[in-house]
Amino acid sequence: MLGKLIKHEFRATSLFCGLLFAGLIVLAALSRLFMLLEQQLELFSLPFGITFGLYCVFAFASMTIVYVIIARRFYVNVYGDEGYLTLTLPVKRSYIILSKLIVGMCWMVAQVVVIILSLLILTVSPQFIKAFWEVIAAIELVALRIAAILNMPIGLMISELAVLLILTFVFTILMLYASISIGQLFTRHRLIGSVIGYMLISAVTRIVMQIFWLIIGLSQNMVGMFQDLFVYGGALDHISSFSLQVDIILYIVIYIALTICCYLLTHFIMSRSVNLQ
Repeated sequence: MLGKLIKHEFRATSLFCGLLFAGLIVLAALSRLFMLLEQQLELFSLPFGITFGLYCVFAFASMTIVYVIIARRFYVNVYGDEGYLTLTLPVKRSYIILSKLIVGMCWMVAQVVVIILSLLILTVSPQFIKAFWEVIAAIELVALRIAAILNMPIGLMISELAVLLILTFVFTILMLYASISIGQLFTRHRLIGSVIGYMLISAVTRIVMQIFWLIIGLSQNMVGMFQDLFVYGGALDHISSFSLQVDIILYIVIYIALTICCYLLTHFIMSRSVNLQ
């Protein structure tokens, strides 16, 4: 059943996201075409300026647009016109949330991939490819240097960053779902209620994280020490490295706990407190 829900979500959102991504690619291709033509005829400078300007606006706005598409789909399908049908389906509430979460994450990742692809369309050339590999080599050296300073395997560092990136996507979407759900507790002005819910969740998240940073003692002195190690050489000793790993794991655990809270809040409101009138 979860697979069927995921397929349905993809069908319901593919038109909007597909048009958005196609628009980015088309604008990038037109900008590249007019850029090449401009090198031959100055007449094409105006079309290039227009298409490139539109591409920049579209690219910067695309993340917000994808976010809005995800939010609108959740609201309409769960609490809007389709809500009664959705919530009376013989499926678990968790399946409904997970299907929307998985599809939302896929579109957010796809949006990043499309932006990278569009940038390649705009800039790819033999010189760019050479510079690109030079940048990759430089990033690899910096990553190895940071891993050496932290006295930890490079694979472990990359894995932790990947986990944090995935958690960020998951928490962002579930925080949105929880905020929309809180808005449904208001008998009137539910949109304002959703905004208030978002602000409350954001405030609680900031407070929890600030308490965490205070507890572990992360300060400007620690940041300065890391900068000194990076510039002048050296590395953390084994005790400091182990302590840092504990802090990172605790940070991930807290992030997971906040994510689970958003999920449970959404699930509870969907199960107990929904008023579709």
